[in-house]
Amino acid sequence: MSALQSLKRIIPLEGTIQQQDSPEVFSHDNIVQLLNDNSIDHHPQSLEHLRLALQEQPDTNVDKLIEYISKFESYDAQIKHYKTKLEPVGVILNEFNNELAMLSSSLVSLEQQSTKLSKDSKLQTIITEKLNPVVLDLMIPPDIVNSIIKEPVDSKFLDNLKFILEKRQLIVNIRSGNTEASIAELYQDSTALSQLEAGVTLLESKAVERIRDFIITQIRMLRLSSKASSQHIQQRLLEVKEAYYFLTAQHKELAQQLRLAYIYTMKWYYQSKFAKYLYALQKLHLRPVDISIVLGYSSKDENHSMFSTSSWKGWMPSTSSTLQPSTGPGQPHHTQLSIGEYLLSFEKRIEVLTVKGKTAVPSQIAETSPFPYWTEFVYNQFLMAIMDNVVVEYLFMVEFFYQGNEKFEKEGDKEWAEIMFESVFVLGKEFLNWIMAVNTSVLDPVNYDSFGIILIIKLIQESQNRLHNEYHIPILDEYLNSCLLALWPQFTRAIDANCESMKKAILRTKKITGLAPLNITQQFAQFLSALLRLTIPNKDYHGEPLYTSVGRLCNDFESCLTKCSNHALGNKTTEKEIFLYNNYFLIVNILTNENVESNEFIEEQISHFQLLTDAYKKH
Repeated sequence: MSALQSLKRIIPLEGTIQQQDSPEVFSHDNIVQLLNDNSIDHHPQSLEHLRLALQEQPDTNVDKLIEYISKFESYDAQIKHYKTKLEPVGVILNEFNNELAMLSSSLVSLEQQSTKLSKDSKLQTIITEKLNPVVLDLMIPPDIVNSIIKEPVDSKFLDNLKFILEKRQLIVNIRSGNTEASIAELYQDSTALSQLEAGVTLLESKAVERIRDFIITQIRMLRLSSKASSQHIQQRLLEVKEAYYFLTAQHKELAQQLRLAYIYTMKWYYQSKFAKYLYALQKLHLRPVDISIVLGYSSKDENHSMFSTSSWKGWMPSTSSTLQPSTGPGQPHHTQLSIGEYLLSFEKRIEVLTVKGKTAVPSQIAETSPFPYWTEFVYNQFLMAIMDNVVVEYLFMVEFFYQGNEKFEKEGDKEWAEIMFESVFVLGKEFLNWIMAVNTSVLDPVNYDSFGIILIIKLIQESQNRLHNEYHIPILDEYLNSCLLALWPQFTRAIDANCESMKKAILRTKKITGLAPLNITQQFAQFLSALLRLTIPNKDYHGEPLYTSVGRLCNDFESCLTKCSNHALGNKTTEKEIFLYNNYFLIVNILTNENVESNEFIEEQISHFQLLTDAYKKH
């Protein structure tokens, strides 16, 4: 029902009041009430209805009737006035009704269009679901193509390279039938697959070219800039190591050529860097050590003026090295050590084996330092430098060029490490020869610094243990073993010199007063204690020169001490035994007090001298 119809129902504009099935009987009061009633539910124009009502009231006064009629007419005029005002409302409501009808029609149309769009959307979704795998499989996004062709070789480049490899694997699987039958049937002979294969091939070739140029650029930086750090370049290469793996898979020969170029570039790099560093180390001032620090040395020894290195080294050239010694005119003069100072220095010198977190002295400091250094400290700077660089280089080569495989291919007839560090090893051997010869002369080529030699040996052995147990790197074994082979004879000669000097000092004793221990006994005990502290716990020590040298030193001392007592005291048995007891007791005390951390070999030596002490204790 429209709004206008509703209004008409409320305010009838025309028509008459419908008659009732049974005539209504009106009283006088009802008629008056009817006339006075302003309710719009009754229609004053129904005169017939009023007449019938009046007829039923014969006693109604005519005047009142006229009054009622007049009142009725007045009401009728008022109603007409309102009806006139309500006519525009009816028009408005009719227009509103028409608009609602049009809106309803539009909504129906929209509903139909929505239904159609929903059907189209579902169809689009179905089509997308079917086409999406095809698009993802057979299309290469432009961003990836642009990255491979133009953008830097970095992590994003690697991600895009992996995408290309996935496409290549998809093509291989489709061609070989190693994929789902439906996919293989869909793609097998499609133009899109052929185009994808051609695009992947081009991108692979371009990627190989980009990776080659990137690696060559990094290698060239090592040669072009003297300030270039190999560690920084290695770090940049490791960040894109998958790129080299890709290059190896695509073009193995090119990958091998790049690896060889890197090896020879690093050979030049390390040779130049170590040559400069060793030159700086040679500027360090070494403490002068000559024959005066051997056991029992006396200035009255025969030919001392000839064989004392302090008399010759100022003008005689060093031997066994192509490197120039740093000692000589222009260097600060350091006072000559006495045997006592030399023996006491061991406590400080042994710290070179125990200090953790050691770093090599920078070349700038080495060239300007005014302080004197022991030979083992100077050599340890080179040893730490070569250790650090070899470890870093080994780990880099394994991770970058050999993809984690530690079974290396030979570059020609040599291993990569042999090629890269060959020149450094030669420089290292020359530097070691210089270290050994710097306190010698042509007429007296023996290096008497037993502590320095054995400490260098221990440093090398410690480095070998670290390489094997901590890093599991074998490439320095041959070089370090060759250094040990050169050092052990030097150590043996130094021990020989001490034995000979000790025997001369003991046998030179003509008279024993007070039966007190000899000075040489204290020197011997301190020297022996120092050597024992360098023995290795729980080691099969039989055969190593250190242990055999200790045995020889003890035997020579005991033999000469017995001869000295017999020669000086003759048949005085009691005095001889007291004298021997005092000497051996001093040795036991020194060995016990200075060797806080003992081992089997040390205990064996202490027990040996304790037995000798006990043998003469009865007096």
